[in-house]
Amino acid sequence: MKKGVKVKAFVKRHRKLCIVLTVIIVLAIAVSVFAGMLRSTVRGLAESMYNQETAQIERRTIVESISATGSITSSDSRSIIVNISNVEVASVNVEVGDTVLAGDVLCTMDAGDVEANLADAKISLNAANSKTSLDITSAQRQLDEAVTAKNIDMQRADSDVSDAYTDYENAVDEMDDAEDTLDDAVDETDEKKAAYESALSAYNLAVGSGTVSEGDADYLKLYSELEQAQSAYIAAQEAESAARSAYESAEDKANSLYEVYEDRLESRADTERSLDSSVSSKQESLQSSKISASTSGISEKQQVKTYEEQLDNCTVKAPISGVVTELNVEAGDIYNGASIAVIENIEGFEVTAEIDEYDISKIEVGQSVVIKTNGTGDDELDGTVIKIAPRATGGSSVTYTVTISVDTPNDALRLDMTAKLSIIIESSENVLSVPYESVQEDTDGNYYIEVKEETDSDTNNQNTDAFRRIYVAKGVESDYYIEIISDEITEGMEVLVPDSASGTDADGMIMIQGPMGGF
Repeated sequence: MKKGVKVKAFVKRHRKLCIVLTVIIVLAIAVSVFAGMLRSTVRGLAESMYNQETAQIERRTIVESISATGSITSSDSRSIIVNISNVEVASVNVEVGDTVLAGDVLCTMDAGDVEANLADAKISLNAANSKTSLDITSAQRQLDEAVTAKNIDMQRADSDVSDAYTDYENAVDEMDDAEDTLDDAVDETDEKKAAYESALSAYNLAVGSGTVSEGDADYLKLYSELEQAQSAYIAAQEAESAARSAYESAEDKANSLYEVYEDRLESRADTERSLDSSVSSKQESLQSSKISASTSGISEKQQVKTYEEQLDNCTVKAPISGVVTELNVEAGDIYNGASIAVIENIEGFEVTAEIDEYDISKIEVGQSVVIKTNGTGDDELDGTVIKIAPRATGGSSVTYTVTISVDTPNDALRLDMTAKLSIIIESSENVLSVPYESVQEDTDGNYYIEVKEETDSDTNNQNTDAFRRIYVAKGVESDYYIEIISDEITEGMEVLVPDSASGTDADGMIMIQGPMGGF
């Protein structure tokens, strides 16, 4: 029997055994390959333990900035709208792209209706002014008449009071004269009474004593003297009575005239109050007319002003120098208050950018900005933050509009170009710095770096590196480098730059290598 036939027969009789042997051989080969790969990986990790990436502490200018994207806009853009409506556009003197100077005529409107309305408004204003002028003149005339009437009536009242007082004074003088006459009459009566009583006493004494008899010469003499004294006494009483009556009459007249005087005074006061009230009323009327004049015709004046402004607006002029970037009217259109044109100043540019809510608090007016655009290539343009919106822009995300002036002139700049921005938040010059990843943080939140220190060779005569931990304070941070501050660091020191793949420590590597070595 041939050898090949014998092998086939053997395989046929021992098929299961052959299959098992084949699987064992394949598994052995696979495990051997995997173990080799694993040994190679562990060897590489072990080598990396002794060949860590390092960087030197160097002096640099560290700049912390916020990156953003914006668009180039004009520093002064005006949408031209005039206060006039329902008028026909008579002519348009510019096209989109034209350069204009401030004051250039952009277009004109048909001013016929406006001129007619202005003429009517001026007529109404003149009529209102004439009426108010007449009202003031009339009120002034009535006031003058009231003042004149007051002066005349007061002169009359003063004259009446003066006359009444004069009559009263004359009556008082007459009363004083009558009083003097009465006093004289009383004295005369007293004197005649005394003479009569003396004559009566002498008569009674002579008759009573019998020294005289009725009919003799002494008796007749005494009797005659008594009769004369009595007659004189009676005459004196009558004169006194007449004088008293005259005095009382003069007193009544003086009192009566004094009442007349008081009545005249009261009448004068009433007249003065009445006249003053009349004059005040006329003064108030004049003041009211003047006030009315100051407010009269306001609507007419406003109408005149409005139509004058509309007449001026019929000639539309450029408010600024720049380029016409938008034109919305043609000759023959009916203008109703929409934007006529947009003029933008291309001598000065700005950048507007949206900054998210996480960074906006770091941005301040006056901060420097580095600007780059595709249109200006590698040129870096200087900019300055000039405006920060106080409220967020509407949208799905919270952002704030920041406006930046372009301070470096560049002829390649164009409106609406995309601008890449670096807004400088903070910078430090000539400071000690390391790569950002070199600064680590311990469990207590303190920052440190690991500085390389060379040690003696190992048993395989290979140099091994040791690292000393130095605690530092962080300064300004950029995207790649960070300022570090410590009295223990110097320029040129080598620091560890931890690698993200080196998270496995040496013990871990030994644990992995053990099983592999036993395979």
